[in-house]
Amino acid sequence: MWWIDPHMIAGASSGFLATLLLHPLDLIKTRFHVQEHGSRRLPHYSGLTDAVRTIVRLEGWRGLYGGLAPNIVGNTASWGVYMLAYNRCKDALHERGHSGSPLYVCAATVAGALTTILLHPVFTVKTRLQLQFNTAALSQTQQQQLPPSLLPMSQRDNYAGFLNAVRRMVTEEGVSGLYRGIGPSMLLVSHGSIQFLTYEQTKLELLRRRRSSSSALGVASEPRAEGSASTEQLGANDLMLASTFSKVCAILCTYPYQVVRSCVQQRQVVAGEQVTYSGTGETVRHIWRLEGPAGFYRGIWPHMLRSTPQATITLMLYEYAMRALLLVNPRSEGGDMYDRGTQRK
Repeated sequence: MWWIDPHMIAGASSGFLATLLLHPLDLIKTRFHVQEHGSRRLPHYSGLTDAVRTIVRLEGWRGLYGGLAPNIVGNTASWGVYMLAYNRCKDALHERGHSGSPLYVCAATVAGALTTILLHPVFTVKTRLQLQFNTAALSQTQQQQLPPSLLPMSQRDNYAGFLNAVRRMVTEEGVSGLYRGIGPSMLLVSHGSIQFLTYEQTKLELLRRRRSSSSALGVASEPRAEGSASTEQLGANDLMLASTFSKVCAILCTYPYQVVRSCVQQRQVVAGEQVTYSGTGETVRHIWRLEGPAGFYRGIWPHMLRSTPQATITLMLYEYAMRALLLVNPRSEGGDMYDRGTQRK
């Protein structure tokens, strides 16, 4: 049954753990996306270390975990749905005789588009909550010492939480408000396509090298069905290398879409400050005029520090979770699909 599919369970559990560990870096990255001189919504951060210090000083430690609930819900669900759809699609294409790069790209694209359509509203709410400046953890005396350049808390009209944000966004902006930035998000589907194509091909290359080394040393490899390439032969270092390399490649190619999406998803009006651009095209032109090409890579280092280890942890946890699930039920539909889809070129 689909709701107990091992790919979905492995993907969801690994996504949950990775998100819980690395959420503060995701918040900092999102704030860098929309950072512009003269804005009164958030303090201006000069770098990653300064961002951490400033957030803790002005908002307390809880400030690093704004938007945690929707981020956990979104990433847990998206990894589960993505891995389920990715492997189901890959399995169906393989049965029709497709193989190699076209199979991986097509499966990742379909899975990414489905996941984006289903879960985009959750990540829109996450972005809104991460971009809120909240000093509730500070004493009244500390709040009075905040920089005068920032909007006072009394004018911010912050969301009270995840559900309150959903209700207010639908009431104030309509259901379409939950889908702000859907255009850049659909373009970001290419991120998963690049990542998983690179990941699968890197694993196969590492497997070929491992088998070549074993043959050169006269070590007999375990006999397997023709065309099968079990990545269970790959160790932790191989999986870490494949997942990290694939994530870095995908980030460098698609990161500008994330910056544009965050800018589009932010609240258009906070107190008297209004964003002068709204659509994707206007946002791209605004960033280009303001900073040129460098503007599309705002916050890339916090993102690298968060997203690369998160992807590495998630994919490694996924691989080992799949192996554990297949040991429990080696004849399950998931195990058969894993062997045919994930491990055959």
